[in-house]
Amino acid sequence: MKIRIGSFNIEKFSRQSVYCNDDSESRKDIKMIAKIIRENNFDIIALQEVFHPEALKYLLRELSNENVVDVSVSRMGVYTAQIAGFKSNTWEARWAKPKPKFSDMAAEGYAFIWNAKRIELSRNMKGDAFEPRIADYGHASELVRPPFIARFNPLRSYYEIRLINTHIVFSIKDEDKLRLNQDGELISSYTKLRNWELQVLLKGIYKRFSNMMVDYRGIDKYARNLVPYTFLLGDYNLNLPDAEFVARPSECLDFDNSIGYINGKESMWIETINSEKTTLRKNIRSTENMWNSDMIDGQSDVYENYEAKDYLANNFDHFSFNLDMLEAHDIHMPKHGVILAYENYNDDEVSNRFEKYTKKVSDHLPIYLDFSIKNTGKIKETSDDSRFRE
Repeated sequence: MKIRIGSFNIEKFSRQSVYCNDDSESRKDIKMIAKIIRENNFDIIALQEVFHPEALKYLLRELSNENVVDVSVSRMGVYTAQIAGFKSNTWEARWAKPKPKFSDMAAEGYAFIWNAKRIELSRNMKGDAFEPRIADYGHASELVRPPFIARFNPLRSYYEIRLINTHIVFSIKDEDKLRLNQDGELISSYTKLRNWELQVLLKGIYKRFSNMMVDYRGIDKYARNLVPYTFLLGDYNLNLPDAEFVARPSECLDFDNSIGYINGKESMWIETINSEKTTLRKNIRSTENMWNSDMIDGQSDVYENYEAKDYLANNFDHFSFNLDMLEAHDIHMPKHGVILAYENYNDDEVSNRFEKYTKKVSDHLPIYLDFSIKNTGKIKETSDDSRFRE
């Protein structure tokens, strides 16, 4: 069975962005966002910058093309400020907002959406579901935005997919950014602060969450003995060192501090992948240049001269995982990449596809990761799996 996991910073996805007038500058193209998720066959997608649960519910309604109902979920975890759930016959979703460390705006919000025909929340032997929640261990309180964690079980399978949905801090107020790391050293730059948060995510939260017999409250005596495959995913606000021609080359992931062996019963080598650019500039031209008399006659041709390299900026969105764990189960480096979602729009005399996309969808592109696992029982692939066969 092949599973596709995705991550997408949907940029300021608020209630206003879906309920304002159609001609409003701030209105999102919900039909396009739903199309991107649906047509790229995501089984599970983690979203960042989901400011309000009503926005997520609206998206799920468009994605499902049917009625969506609320799901009653309890607020679990001391760092969970708000939580909500929704489902249709084909899709299900959870939204959560962490308690802010500095300001309510910094807290933003996270979401998971999954294909209910192929994926369900993991359950223990008593049938209790492990509801997604904001992490509250592994020094999560030190993060500006603690991550949103969830455990999923592909239908008719004998393993779990555990996801840590994160949006690492980009910047905060000057008076707040002065922090100390575990060695008592002052964290003096945004890049160092982001790397420090990544280190907390990997060495604290990832290590514990990937433990097979631990649930959100501790040891679960009713836990099913399922092999867990754990992934950190989201907007790291850091480029990989091998990413080429990025807009912020100095803002890189620090392999010495953030990637390597993690202390525990077993050492884990955490691989962080995706070196392709995932963020876009809003507009590469100034207003002054737009009205320059020396411009080529016929503005309809101007936008056609721009290519992806003119707009793509940084390599900020990634997946991190224990590659040794995957290879031990005969799963080699998963296929991964970036969805060039701006290609859903066309260039015209008013704007090009890149500017339409950043205006109506996001300044980030979605990323994906595919991996295939053989079931140990006599489980047949569903017909849905044919979409991945080569």
